[in-house]
Amino acid sequence: MRVFGFVLVYFFAELGAFVLFAQKFGFWSLVGEILLSGIVGFFLLTSALAGSNEGIVEFLRNARNPKEIIASNLSRVFGALLLIVPGLLSDSVGVLLTLGLLDGVFVGIMDRFFPRSEGREERYGEVIDVEVIEENERIENEKSDYRK
Repeated sequence: MRVFGFVLVYFFAELGAFVLFAQKFGFWSLVGEILLSGIVGFFLLTSALAGSNEGIVEFLRNARNPKEIIASNLSRVFGALLLIVPGLLSDSVGVLLTLGLLDGVFVGIMDRFFPRSEGREERYGEVIDVEVIEENERIENEKSDYRK
């Protein structure tokens, strides 16, 4: 029921934004904004999907937290999708997401659903490479050397 209420409020807010924009700038400006934002959203979506390899490289170099990389890519893709959807409010949120101003929101959502796991450094602490020598073998070797 909450989702239906949200969709209903969003619909009327978007409708009001359309009316105000059309009164202020004209109907053809509204149509041009919808078409332009759709085209820009399409190009941003293709570039976001093509640029996801950079995030993989950053992850492999341990340059950034994996959740930040995923949140950044998700916000770009979701922002591009919101630009494609016709609407002034969706375009506003899409621009904010595409510019990366709301990446923290996605990180917060991911922290809620995926609890923080220990990284390699946190799990093992400082790793010291050692060689383990079996005590029994050393004692047997000393006994055999003593008997000779």
